[in-house]
Amino acid sequence: MTDRDVDTKSRKIRFASGHPLFGEKFQIATSSKKAFRLHLQESRAKTRGGVWWQMSPYYLWYECLRRSDRYQRCCENEGRGPMSKLYADFGDVRTNFRDWWRLHGESLFGEPPSPGRVQSISLTEIDTYRSSIESGQTLLVCVPADTRRSEASRDFRRVIRGWIEGSGKEGGLGSLRSNTLRSRAKYCVLSRGYMNVGAIRNDLTIYDMHREGGKWRSIADRMRTVDRFSWTRTASDAGESERIRVWRSRKNAEALIRGVEKGRFPVFD
Repeated sequence: MTDRDVDTKSRKIRFASGHPLFGEKFQIATSSKKAFRLHLQESRAKTRGGVWWQMSPYYLWYECLRRSDRYQRCCENEGRGPMSKLYADFGDVRTNFRDWWRLHGESLFGEPPSPGRVQSISLTEIDTYRSSIESGQTLLVCVPADTRRSEASRDFRRVIRGWIEGSGKEGGLGSLRSNTLRSRAKYCVLSRGYMNVGAIRNDLTIYDMHREGGKWRSIADRMRTVDRFSWTRTASDAGESERIRVWRSRKNAEALIRGVEKGRFPVFD
């Protein structure tokens, strides 16, 4: 038996980055910080790392693809043209994100079957997770049955620490800090660790305002009212600094759009 033969319907789908969570309950809970935290905790326990859909990197990926003129033309031509290969994977993005995610999210970003938690497996189950073990997503640990609990706990912590830091002979995750190397999904987010989702969303907002003909000063005035964006003004260089910030955000958005056209996100150069 291989991982392709495993019944995955009974298992939680895993994603390398925070996948989107939907639902009215989640939205209502945002009115109360305490309720929001509790609902987020419950949702993550069920879905392993989900986030509110507007804060998901996969939503940002989708939004960047929607802003690609080249990809929009491909959608209008029903998948024909220079971007037909990408269209075959991502499909038509001229729909709302929730519907698009349900059609494409798992096939694009879902990880192959692997244990959903720390557990013991039998000898007959090893082949089930063979590809996951070989890729470094899963660590196989041998524990002698006659080992004392204190020794087993100590050795287990040492093995896990070595695996994560890259100091153990298993190869470690030290070289796998990048999602690109750790993930076995068809597409994965390239971010190493923390991603400033708010900043990327503001980059896209500024890009949209510029496309609508907005000048840097009017864009800066409007962005100053957005809580997620920190604008600084001084008597001497306020105009210059805000102008550069608008320009930089627009360039960031353009780079992100070029990146998703090549199946990569986020790319800033």
